[in-house]
Amino acid sequence: MKYITIFDTPRQNQIAIIRHLFEENQIKFRILDEATNTAIPVGVRVQVIEDQVLRAKNILKKNGFYGTPEPEANSALNYRFFWYLFLALLLIIIISGLINWCLF
Repeated sequence: MKYITIFDTPRQNQIAIIRHLFEENQIKFRILDEATNTAIPVGVRVQVIEDQVLRAKNILKKNGFYGTPEPEANSALNYRFFWYLFLALLLIIIISGLINWCLF
């Protein structure tokens, strides 16, 4: 039997879902490079036998693993967050300085 890689991910939750889907649909599969109890995301490959590649891909597509790219981190949102944080801290420093100046 020849196995073919059809999906790879560093996310363990996706692997658990795929494992369940394939077991439920009696698809012969194996998971390579699966690390247990690791803090660093390690790429994990899901392989199926070549007779069932099309069926397995259809199951993954039907359940949203193909065709919908994951949202990327928006650098503009990160920039905006830190800008607002800086302004809030600056405002707190100015107000505390004014309160301190008015009391003495």
